[in-house]
This record gives sequence, structure tokens and C-alpha cells, in this order.
Amino acid sequence: MQKQTKNILIIGDGIAAWCLMFELNRVGHKITQISHDESSPACSPRSTSINCLRGTTRGKSPLGDLICESYEYFEKFNLDFSPAGIYKGMEYQLFDNPEKWLRRYPEYFKVQDNDFLIEHTQKLPHYFPNHAYFIDPVELKNWFLDQCPCVSIMNERVIELKPVDSKRIISTSSGEYSFDQIYVCAGKDSLTLLEGLNSKVDYYLQHSKPVAGSYFEISLDEVEHEFENNLNLYFDKYSFIYRKDQNILQIGSSSTNKSDSYEIDENAMSIIYEHVKSHLKIDLPAREKFKIITGVRHKGFKRRPYWGEVAPNIFAVCGLYKNAYTFAFLAANNLVAKKLVT
Repeated sequence: MQKQTKNILIIGDGIAAWCLMFELNRVGHKITQISHDESSPACSPRSTSINCLRGTTRGKSPLGDLICESYEYFEKFNLDFSPAGIYKGMEYQLFDNPEKWLRRYPEYFKVQDNDFLIEHTQKLPHYFPNHAYFIDPVELKNWFLDQCPCVSIMNERVIELKPVDSKRIISTSSGEYSFDQIYVCAGKDSLTLLEGLNSKVDYYLQHSKPVAGSYFEISLDEVEHEFENNLNLYFDKYSFIYRKDQNILQIGSSSTNKSDSYEIDENAMSIIYEHVKSHLKIDLPAREKFKIITGVRHKGFKRRPYWGEVAPNIFAVCGLYKNAYTFAFLAANNLVAKKLVT
């Protein structure tokens, strides 16, 4: 019996949407992807986009176990498919009070024993090294699009999603469209699009929140100091991110809970810039030379992500928060391989 091709919609234009596009395309269905409009841009291209375990290990919490499982699947995906835009580097978590970090880093090291950190940092005496992946969102997105040339792209904003009989309907500014299945991975917009479809998911969404954040960015052509590789110096809570492969330096980031505003908090950004500057032994470009980029993440209930079937033939991936580039690959694989896409 010939397999029936389904007409599937993916709502969203971040890493969760790209991963779903890839997995669904491999199954062979007809796929449409509808991206955010300019008033609600996807967060993935507006983040510092680093995938790093940061001391997370199995056996300490369900969230930690899921992070580890997702990270391992991300590494497998990277090995199997060699996507563009994923680069290796190192992240150094530097800190003052070791007791604050013991749950995460029961073993740590002294900065005074590391010639590289002695040369470039000051103030914080302890550190832990982490292998990290530095991701170029634009390059990675283009790779996904190249793998899925038959996917139709719509650049509209979804106003409403509703099940009607056997079809799943979306309303946009240009009209209504029907699909056999819909996947919602629209970041903070998932809060409204999924409302009322499932009481358990409603509870999760009601206890989730948008979190706005901003970071500095500048071309390395404006930076006097040069490092050999991709590098993140994580000074307690703020990062100095040297992205050699992208020719970009980033500093950040701010975090404002229960906010979906794209307005820049100038005071918070001043604190971040001065904090990072005070911990470096190298000169930073003047603050006014940096541009500031703002994104809005969706923080799930108890920091847990959600992926699953919300209603018949309506699926969701949301609440990925700071681990979007970790969770998204496993989430897409789980939904397509184990749910009702046959």
C-alpha cells in the first residue's frame, strides 16, 4: 500500500523549526514553513548560540539528564550530517566563590596555574574548562534550507490556530489555510497559539514566561587583540565571546524575566560592558562602537522544555530557553520518529 503524503505546516523560524523541517523532509511529506514577521522575530538568530554542557551531568536532576541526552544527540547529528555553521571551541567558566559552583563543578582549577588565563584575565581565581560548539545561526539555517529545497516558505504572521473537523486551520492576515498536521515552534508566540488546546499544556504555558535579553556585538576587524580559536570567557555570569570563525566578538547578556520587549536597557548593558572590561587584561573597543542585539526567549515551566502532541495532529516544541541549540535536534527527531508522522 502506497504511503499517503501529508500536508504539514511548521510555524516558526528558529532552530526548532529548522530541525523539524529537516526531519519531516526526510520522511517525504509536503512541508510549508511560516516564519515570524518583523514584529516578532525568531530568537535563534538573536542569541549568542553556544552549545555547551557547562558541567551538567546525568543523575542529578531530570532536566540535567535531558540536557545530557540532547547534547549527545546534537553531537551525533553533527557527526552524521556535518551541517554548516557549527564550530568547535572552548569555554572557561571563571568564578570567585567555589561553593556556589560545587554542584556543577565538583572539580575545578586555579587560574594561577593556567598561563593563558593569567595573561588575559584578572580578579577571578578559579575556573573550569568546557568544550563548546559556537553556532552561526545564519549559516546553519541556510544549510537546513539547502537540505530541504522543496519546502514552501510563507512570510506571514499566524493570528490563530484551530482544529476544524479533520483539518487544522491557521488564520493569517491574508486568509485561512488548512493542513493535515501542524507543528508549533514559535517561541514566545506559542503561549497564545497553543492556548486552550490541552489543559495540561495550558498549565505548562501559564507557568512559562518570555525572557528578553540583549548582548553587544562587533566585527573582529575592530578588535586589536587576536585569539587563535573560538573562545568564551564566562566571568561569573557575563560572557566575552570571541568567534574567530564568524569574525565576531560578543559581550553579554542581559536577562529580563516576564518581558517580551525589544527595548534596550541601557543601564543593564553598561553594567555588563564594565563588568567584562574589568575582568580582562586586554583592551575592549569603546562601548559606542558595538551594536546591541535583543531577542526574546521562551522559558518553560521549571526551565523544562516541552515537545509532544498537544491535540490530534497538532504538535509543539517550546520552552527551550537557553538550551534551544541543545534541545531542538532531539525534539525534532523524537516527534517525527515516534509520533503520528507515518
